[in-house]
Amino acid sequence: MERNELLVFDLLEYKVRLEKVREGMRRDGIDVALITALEDNTYLTGHPYGPPPRRGMCTIIPLEGKVTMISRLVETGNVELILGKTIDRALFWGDTVNLGDSRPSLYKMLGEVLTEQGLQSKRVGVQMESSSFTAKNFELLKEALPKATFEDASCLVEDLRVIKSPMEVDCIRRAARIASKGLAAGINAVREGRSENDVAAAILSAMLECPDYEFTFMAPHITSGPRAAMGHTTWSGRILKEGDTFYMEVPASIKRYHAITTRTVSVGPPSGKIQKVADVVIKAQEAAIDAMKPGAAAGDVDKACRSVIEKAGYGEYFRHRTGYTTGIDWVQNRGINLVPGSTMQLRAGMTFHIIPICMFFGEGAVGISDTVLVTEEGAEVLTGLDRKLYIR
Repeated sequence: MERNELLVFDLLEYKVRLEKVREGMRRDGIDVALITALEDNTYLTGHPYGPPPRRGMCTIIPLEGKVTMISRLVETGNVELILGKTIDRALFWGDTVNLGDSRPSLYKMLGEVLTEQGLQSKRVGVQMESSSFTAKNFELLKEALPKATFEDASCLVEDLRVIKSPMEVDCIRRAARIASKGLAAGINAVREGRSENDVAAAILSAMLECPDYEFTFMAPHITSGPRAAMGHTTWSGRILKEGDTFYMEVPASIKRYHAITTRTVSVGPPSGKIQKVADVVIKAQEAAIDAMKPGAAAGDVDKACRSVIEKAGYGEYFRHRTGYTTGIDWVQNRGINLVPGSTMQLRAGMTFHIIPICMFFGEGAVGISDTVLVTEEGAEVLTGLDRKLYIR
């Protein structure tokens, strides 16, 4: 197959993705789509963008004709990697003044390109839920295209990203192995008297030894003691004490495809309560995984997990969804969430982060998570550590 050695996948994969986007545009009555979400741009073009937040890039996809990417001048090297392969044309706007001052030039340029292609008064799809497309950006775009009709195209690409191709699954498998290696190193580094930073260093060092490991969209969540119940936080230098729970949620990425895994460690012997909660959380996760298969409703998977925790008397401490789809980016925002009542159906090729966790504010937290692939036969756990409360 034809392939650019600097692209992640062969060119046919990108051509198929582009045609599926155009099929969605025809279905939704969209004449031209403006793709501003960075992860969607990577999915469609192979653009090797760096860590978020990043703004100022847009791929213009008409129903027919050339695909144009507009990007910041500083990104010229990245865009040149894909020019003539997954995009037909590239335009750049300057980085020589404050970004807030120069962004109007981007939207002026967008207006000029659509006018040049006779699309200035057509139905334009924009990604209203993209973090890279702000309310101010929308106002600038409307000024540049006063005769256009705008339609929300937030799901146009992301709906396609929910089902992973075999090549995408391979990236996630490799990321899962690296995440598991990092988590194992972190578990082994936990000791009374050490700091959260010591554990973070062990995790990151282990993963950086893997030659294909890349940055992730968030840092690992590494917290101990009362801080363990603080969601989406990470290391602070806190010194570990006997009786602490240590919560580690570790991501790894291959070519922007993420896998995540979590385990909880008790510093010294755990209390009876912590051990009981750990047993419950593990059982809940296993129930969720057992319920995962093509055709299963997302709400039923959540119920399988949540009911175990509720029956044990800890329902009020499970303040999280059972899981969510992952892939390019840690969390696929418009993917499938395993939440109460959802009728969205699981399909083979979806990958999920399954993460039951009980959070006791002021005390700590006990959680477990794995990256799971939905297969034709059921579910396959991609991350590999034993499911237990670790004691160090």
